[in-house]
Amino acid sequence: MHRVVVIGAGVGADHAGRVPVLPDLTLPGHPEVFVIGDLMPASGFAQVAIQSGKYAVRQVMARLRGRPALGPFRYFDKGMLATISRFRAVAAIGSLRLAGFPAWLLWLVVHLYYLVGFKNRVSVVLHWTVSFVGHGHSERTIAALPTRTTPVPVIQPQQETVG
Repeated sequence: MHRVVVIGAGVGADHAGRVPVLPDLTLPGHPEVFVIGDLMPASGFAQVAIQSGKYAVRQVMARLRGRPALGPFRYFDKGMLATISRFRAVAAIGSLRLAGFPAWLLWLVVHLYYLVGFKNRVSVVLHWTVSFVGHGHSERTIAALPTRTTPVPVIQPQQETVG
């Protein structure tokens, strides 16, 4: 999809598909097109996509309401969290550095915090519980076997006649 936008706008992209943007996240020469997430030069992290998306929405809403444009997009680094394995992670938030089980607990809390809705949070906690108890095998549960209701067409080979 991004190639269509890039080709249609006549803007070049680098080898990873990222396009150059102005400080307000618009394409050069196309103030109506915002570039967010993985298409941005500074992408690769979820927080960049989240923050750039929120910024673009605020810019569009300001335009629709006839208000002046916001200042340039500024990314705020909230830190880094990554799971390494079962019950182990790393965390770097400001000057705080954690590793192992404490970082893994922090990762769980932050992950749940950013999920939208109580139902999603409960669903994820239940999935994690089953996954941890079953050593990561929860996604291999078969609820029902598929059934075929439409017959598969069979193509009969043609016979050659000798005349």
